[in-house]
Amino acid sequence: MNCSEAEVLIHALIDGELDAGHAREVEAHAATCPDCARKLAAFRELRQTMTAADLKEKAPASLRARIEAALPLPSAPARAAEAVVVLPRSSRLGVSTAASLSAGLRLGPRSPARSPLPSCSAY
Repeated sequence: MNCSEAEVLIHALIDGELDAGHAREVEAHAATCPDCARKLAAFRELRQTMTAADLKEKAPASLRARIEAALPLPSAPARAAEAVVVLPRSSRLGVSTAASLSAGLRLGPRSPARSPLPSCSAY
């Protein structure tokens, strides 16, 4: 890893957005590069200072009420979409398998006599 690659990834490292492999690479580079080590230390100190400063302000309840009153009510389809239940992948597989089996049993086996397509001998 070179300095320009590390510089791009330092911010992601500070924010906890890197996977373990990339985090190790940035840390290893910073361990051997004084410039990147200084940048990494400075950004870590900045993050700690900002976290400790408690810079979040809570909006007054009256502001929230005014904003919510100004928003349009969701339409009926939007409300129905909120009620959709998302099944885990294993359940979806079971449901799709059951639906396929049900359709297959309903349609039954297809024989050439019942086929809607003409046979080759018809030409």
